Amino acid sequence: MNQVKHILVIDDEEAIRYLLERIIAHFCANCQLTALGKSDAIKSHIQEQFFDLAFIDYHIPGLNGLELAYIIRQISPQTKIVLMSGNDSDSVVFAKAIEDQLVNQFLPKPFLPDHINQIVNQLAA
Repeated sequence: MNQVKHILVIDDEEAIRYLLERIIAHFCANCQLTALGKSDAIKSHIQEQFFDLAFIDYHIPGLNGLELAYIIRQISPQTKIVLMSGNDSDSVVFAKAIEDQLVNQFLPKPFLPDHINQIVNQLAA
């Protein structure tokens, strides 16, 4: 990847945001990261900047990941979206979101660093 890639991480858990930031920075030196956790700041931020790739937690207080994915799709249809969750019971919802092309991929938590690297290389290429 020669070009700077803009990657958005949205998760209400600070530890998950930090972990994703560290993993992405380790594997992608030319990636510019933005990490957000509060739903009120998220909407305004995604309207102000283009992102190549967004990692979005499904369970965010005040706004769920599918709603955020929909907002991002309306603003920037070319942004690749990865929906994350540690709850397997939502898998039918995630499969439908992928089928409807609302999101590009589902990432179950916990995840491995190599899996994040693979997603970044595949979707932000």
